Amino acid sequence: MNPNIHILFIDQQPTNFAGGQERSLYELCSDLAERKGVNVSLIWQERGELLEKYREFCSSDFRVPHRQFHAQTLPSMLYSLSEGLIRNITQRWNMIYANQYFDIPFAAALSKVTGLPLVCHLRLLCPHYLSRQYRWGLEHASLLIANSRATRDSYVDAGISKEKMEIVHNKVDVEKFSPAEPPQNEVPVITYLGRLCEEKGVEELIQAAHILGDEGYRLEIYGDVRGAGTSEDYLEQLKQQAGELCNKTIYFYPHTSDVVPALHQSDLMVLPSHMESFGRVILEAMSCEVPVIASRVGGVPEIMGAGFEDQMVEPHNPEQLATRIKEYLNWREDKPELGPRSRNWVRSHFSANTYADEILSVVRRMTIPRYRRRAATS
Repeated sequence: MNPNIHILFIDQQPTNFAGGQERSLYELCSDLAERKGVNVSLIWQERGELLEKYREFCSSDFRVPHRQFHAQTLPSMLYSLSEGLIRNITQRWNMIYANQYFDIPFAAALSKVTGLPLVCHLRLLCPHYLSRQYRWGLEHASLLIANSRATRDSYVDAGISKEKMEIVHNKVDVEKFSPAEPPQNEVPVITYLGRLCEEKGVEELIQAAHILGDEGYRLEIYGDVRGAGTSEDYLEQLKQQAGELCNKTIYFYPHTSDVVPALHQSDLMVLPSHMESFGRVILEAMSCEVPVIASRVGGVPEIMGAGFEDQMVEPHNPEQLATRIKEYLNWREDKPELGPRSRNWVRSHFSANTYADEILSVVRRMTIPRYRRRAATS
């Protein structure tokens, strides 16, 4: 097997502000670039603050103005494909790696043009409707990597072949997400970290806060309004829903790219999502010895197994959410072993030390032999 490999990654925007999937990709690329015989290049659509950091280890990068095929974008897409073909000749890529299914139309077209194998990382649950170009791209891919069984099954249910799928769970840096001294909060602090949109269940969290009352805790909600179909004034709607609890018991803060300080000041983290392909923030909190209350949806049960089942609740159920929060609000006194046990679970099952090696092993096993056979017969 040829030990040298040059992977072309395709990402919409290299930024910390888009969520866990962007952070996961950056960490994967930087870790892979440190390995002997592995080169990394990047295609991006929108400039983000991580681009300069990518350029510290990437062999090359260039911009693609569009990732899907439409009549009005066809000229620029054809130009981008031509540029990709020329760069492939000089850069000698071995494979193309799309970070999400949104990138798959352009990635599959570039794969066709260059003859390179295509890998697509499925980091989001399959949408209710897969357009023709998304389905074509996914069917063309040599390998699909799902971040959970729930993610894999959602695509299989949509008719995508299970045979080309591998499951590799997301991982976190347990050294970065390490515990601090217990915060000296006057009352326990409950934290939400994530996008502000209906599917994240923030409305149910605020309803749960009303059920709990206005004393004995502090709820801190970090996030910006993002998500398809979410109105720009959604934050104001949430503040109105909080009512008299706003700036008294419930506090709203902007999105933060570094969640560690917020976790170090937390006693409990809550993720009341209606759907969740994985839930990386769960691992980040548990690694910091902050217990999590989360909805039993998507990939969450795969993360919170082996003794954490009682910390899961049904989605759309603010009453159950309030009950579970109240039960675990004073865990430092009632269940002091819970923090260390949470961290030990993440260290044992989701440590980032193995993530790049897992991805590299799967990619090499599934795609390089096919590429070498094609090259040998060309």
